[in-house]
Amino acid sequence: MRSDLAARVSAGSQLLRNSRIKFTAQDAAQLRAGEVDARVLATLAALSSQHSVSVIAFSDAAPGAAALYREVTVTSDAASNTGADLAPTWGW
Repeated sequence: MRSDLAARVSAGSQLLRNSRIKFTAQDAAQLRAGEVDARVLATLAALSSQHSVSVIAFSDAAPGAAALYREVTVTSDAASNTGADLAPTWGW
């Protein structure tokens, strides 16, 4: 469990340094705390290799449950993107 948390915290820190992804203060705190599912972190890293995005919120299908955030809502950072663009708002 500790190594999994450490890996999520490390991946979250790397995403926070990624200039192609913007986060709210609350989302940044959730990343620093390791509260975001590793699959979401990997997906954001892959997405940022193709697009600049803003994370609107991390969430979960079961609010109040003791689980990692497994959903993310992102928007296109249209000012930074060229060529193909994301739909205005979408989530996993």
